[in-house]
Amino acid sequence: MKKGIFLIFSILFLTFLCGCDGSQESDMEYMVSAIGFEEEGETLTAFAEIIAVNAQEKNENVKRIVVSGEGKNVEDAVKILHKSLTKPLFLNHCAVLLVSDNLSKESLLEVTDFALYNPDITKSIEIFAVSDIEALLGLETTSAIAIGYELPTTLKQWEKYIKKEYPNSFYKIKAKIKEKREDVSVPYITVEEEGYSINEKERIIFYKPKLKGSDV
Repeated sequence: MKKGIFLIFSILFLTFLCGCDGSQESDMEYMVSAIGFEEEGETLTAFAEIIAVNAQEKNENVKRIVVSGEGKNVEDAVKILHKSLTKPLFLNHCAVLLVSDNLSKESLLEVTDFALYNPDITKSIEIFAVSDIEALLGLETTSAIAIGYELPTTLKQWEKYIKKEYPNSFYKIKAKIKEKREDVSVPYITVEEEGYSINEKERIIFYKPKLKGSDV
């Protein structure tokens, strides 16, 4: 009889522990602050900087993590990136789109199409060219919770310094498209050992005047 009671108690106790862990995991939300793409040969890699927060305790236990996925195109890479996580990604908080030096023109168009026509991504997202996306997202932040939220502020300071404004958000790109221009210059980020800097070099984003019947 005592053994039976002990067994029941043990099962209930283990169930309680599992329930606690499961509850903590189910309360987590993954908010993407930055998403980036680079290409090597026939492989395209998607990177995401994620802010993991507890839905019940928004200001506590906030973690920044970086995940990636490889595929033959943007869709494949993003799917594999999703599969590496146990929770869905929230893209509506994504602030920046990062493109690497080695993206071909075709892949670059595919990447910008992905961001432009994804209903969860705001059109105020800013595009940056980066020498090394993985290295950039691996840096410690200095003025914000994530690199994705720090970059737009850094760019504003740089624009004041050089007295030039970059049309690197989709809203600004829209204006360029209306002018029937097919290319837009975006700021170029150079990654160093202890940080990053905005370089005077610019990356040209080739853009179709009108995509998929959109008015953007």
